[in-house]
Amino acid sequence: THWMMYQVALLRRKAIALRKRKRIYLYYDCRGVKKDNGYYRFLEDYGKNDGIVRKYIADPNVNLDELFSASQKKDVILFGSEEHKVYVLAAEKIYTAFIEDNNIFPFPMHELGLYSDFFDFEVEYLQHGILHADIPWKYTPEMIMADKICVSTQYEVQLFQKKYHFREQDIVRKCMPRLKQLDKQIIPENKILFAPSWRQYLIGANIDGRWQPKEEALLQSDYYQGMIKLLTSSKMQQLLEQYNYTLEVKLHPIFKEYTHLFEIKSDRIRMVEETDRIETYRIFITDFSSFLFDFVYLGRKVCSFIPDEIQFCSGMNGYRAIEPESEDLLEKIIGEENLEKIFGQPKEVNRELWTFID
Repeated sequence: THWMMYQVALLRRKAIALRKRKRIYLYYDCRGVKKDNGYYRFLEDYGKNDGIVRKYIADPNVNLDELFSASQKKDVILFGSEEHKVYVLAAEKIYTAFIEDNNIFPFPMHELGLYSDFFDFEVEYLQHGILHADIPWKYTPEMIMADKICVSTQYEVQLFQKKYHFREQDIVRKCMPRLKQLDKQIIPENKILFAPSWRQYLIGANIDGRWQPKEEALLQSDYYQGMIKLLTSSKMQQLLEQYNYTLEVKLHPIFKEYTHLFEIKSDRIRMVEETDRIETYRIFITDFSSFLFDFVYLGRKVCSFIPDEIQFCSGMNGYRAIEPESEDLLEKIIGEENLEKIFGQPKEVNRELWTFID
């Protein structure tokens, strides 16, 4: 329509004017995520006197007062706003913790062609964890939108060079900012955090930033049934009491609409929407959450529990396998008979492979 083409021309003119006057760096996390490596990198770089204008792209639903000072808020842009559209067209560099197109572009996919000649930014992928799932169809250079990958460990240097075929000059050795927020001096309490990831096949479409629940599919799934079996296990209850532990269960943010379906009647097990500081937990249980490496960084016990292993290995969630090097970090929990493994000593890690880069 004429109105749409007028809007396109207006945005392009504004971006040209901005690009002529300023060098623009943008920092992203993800819609629906309060803060991650993009946020922490923005705070690290904020205030540098180098002539670069830095802007953080925030989820419109986040309370900015909790995250930014009054002066920093002046450099925060809401995702999807007209200002965001102008700045992404003018950007020279984008740092992002999540690499999917819909997390970076504020335009509908069918409009991208109207601006494609403007996109001249370099993307540095900070990651929101450490890649440990086998997904070369997503992360090889010809598939991923990143020009550079920021890595935290020697393991990732090898992985991105040998398996994913990134060039040496495109691998940035810089420990993810989120890990630097962890305080290794905090003494953990007798608490376990169980944080399973989400499942693509058990949630509906994302409409206007909200995932549409599929409760009936979830309730009938091996994922749900397996988790309930673990959490209501008399053996688990016995061990928690024997070792004097509490277990907190935090669903992935995409699955938070399902929290009410996990009614656990136990004084030692509770569902939480927000966790305490990561450092206060002594043990971590997950399937393939990226927070696994926060606990590896802290030197804590990590366990693997995958309730829907058949579906996982079939690729129904986009993954099919865990990289063997990272699987070696985990104590695998399969059923009631080996739950006591949770309370054992952490595995010894390969110090050369799992050295965290400063």
